[in-house]
Amino acid sequence: MNNIYVCLLLSFLLIGCGSNIHANKVEHSIGTAKMLDDGSIALSLVAEEVGGDAIGDGYFVYKLNDPYYGFIKKHLGGIEKGEIKNVPPFPSEKGGSK
Repeated sequence: MNNIYVCLLLSFLLIGCGSNIHANKVEHSIGTAKMLDDGSIALSLVAEEVGGDAIGDGYFVYKLNDPYYGFIKKHLGGIEKGEIKNVPPFPSEKGGSK
């Protein structure tokens, strides 16, 4: 399955979960992103229920030539090689994140 479709499916599962993540995690984060040495962006995403039971997780790598690379980098607010950042929830279809 195409990475973007899997990522979008996972992000829709994550909408609304970001603000309910456990207190020991950063609020409004659905996972982490790291820029690899070759400039690719690796996303490690986790969806959780309010009760804390895992719904699913995913690992996605966006290479420089991926058509969604710019979108992902902009969503992260920029990222540098070797940097690890929290991933905010993706916006809903209605134009805002919950």
